Amino acid sequence: MILSMNFTSMEESSAFSDEEADLLASTRLPAWIVAALKEAGFSRLSEISSMTDEQILSLRGIGRRALALIKAELVGASRPTQTAPKH
Repeated sequence: MILSMNFTSMEESSAFSDEEADLLASTRLPAWIVAALKEAGFSRLSEISSMTDEQILSLRGIGRRALALIKAELVGASRPTQTAPKH
């Protein structure tokens, strides 16, 4: 009996997880904020990162509370991911 296994390198796995983490649906943002951002045409957190507070606040359904949560998520997304120590 031959078992077929699919192994990916750490680099491939890391690249995939970085791309996935950038998707709005993969963030920790509440569903109502994700829905408002998607309605405005966004699908990735990185698309919002260069916007000013005023630009974000001008989006329908986004107020000061949503802005604070988005900014917190952007700060969290910019931190390097921690990997388990190698033994």
